[in-house]
Amino acid sequence: MGIKLPLKLFTLSIDDGSLGVDGTTYKGTPRLIEELLPVLYDPQSLDPALLKKPLYYMFRDVARTADRPLFESLGLRYDITVISPQPLGREFPKTLGHYHPEASNGLSYMEVYEVLHGKAHYLLQRRSREGEVDRVVLIEAKPGDVVVIPPNYGHVTINPSTETLVMSNLVARGFKSIYDEYLEKRGAVYYELVDGRLLFNERYESKVELERLSAPSGEFLLELKSDLYASFIEETSRFHFLMDPSLWKPE
Repeated sequence: MGIKLPLKLFTLSIDDGSLGVDGTTYKGTPRLIEELLPVLYDPQSLDPALLKKPLYYMFRDVARTADRPLFESLGLRYDITVISPQPLGREFPKTLGHYHPEASNGLSYMEVYEVLHGKAHYLLQRRSREGEVDRVVLIEAKPGDVVVIPPNYGHVTINPSTETLVMSNLVARGFKSIYDEYLEKRGAVYYELVDGRLLFNERYESKVELERLSAPSGEFLLELKSDLYASFIEETSRFHFLMDPSLWKPE
């Protein structure tokens, strides 16, 4: 793979499931293609020879040694995810999809993503208090774009290009993602196929019209002066909403 990405405070070096940051090497946790079978539109279209291959790698709790106490004191972590361009049969490569647990007052924990290399489609679906999905948004993002996952949204990340997608994220470190609904429904409300179509997942009871944004905006936008890591170090107070979503005020 051999990708080097210079950020303000360090350079990311990515190669074959390993990540180098500031003299430290991290081994990624792989998500194998066969693990995505339960959420695919057409799992039969997959080449069986690919099933044991990694689709993406997750690097959790990445930090410079000097910065780690700050992340830990605030209960946050910085992650890197690397998604290959390998199609999943008739679909673009994607993550499994998950919701976050409640943080307080009926609001789930939030998350912030930044695209560092390649392109991303963030497919978000909001769950109402009654448990039904009442909004679905597809956000197209390019390098440098920062995307906020607001409270009570589940999300899937899709790699719609022939390039490797590298993205970073900031999130609370003390919870576990909730995959149940995505597994029960065999994926998100929509599937994005390699021919560009977005097909409704009939396992959801009611069809919600898809909103498509060509760039993050509104409640999904966080404007930063630098990359996500450096912005957190330099303007830590701006990210308190990741632990208390009631503090989130769209810009």
